[in-house]
Amino acid sequence: MTFHEWHDKDEETGERRYFRAGKFGRRWHVKTTLKSEPDWHDLEPIPLDVLEALRSQLLNKYQRRRIPYEDVVDIDKFVVAAGGASVIAEVER
Repeated sequence: MTFHEWHDKDEETGERRYFRAGKFGRRWHVKTTLKSEPDWHDLEPIPLDVLEALRSQLLNKYQRRRIPYEDVVDIDKFVVAAGGASVIAEVER
């Protein structure tokens, strides 16, 4: 199982929020926690802004040849299904 981690500033609390995305088989899952919380919480369904942040992380890793192209395509499909715009055409240029 491969994990992808990143963090952002939480707008409500002003605290750092950590995200961890993983893929097991063909299923993606995302967990989150605040810096002050010891437990991770599953995000179901995954919000659009989190999917876009994950896609951005995966695009950066793909450009450095650290992950397969299929992972970027999978997350891009989730973003489109959640109402976002696809970036696959830009990547293929």
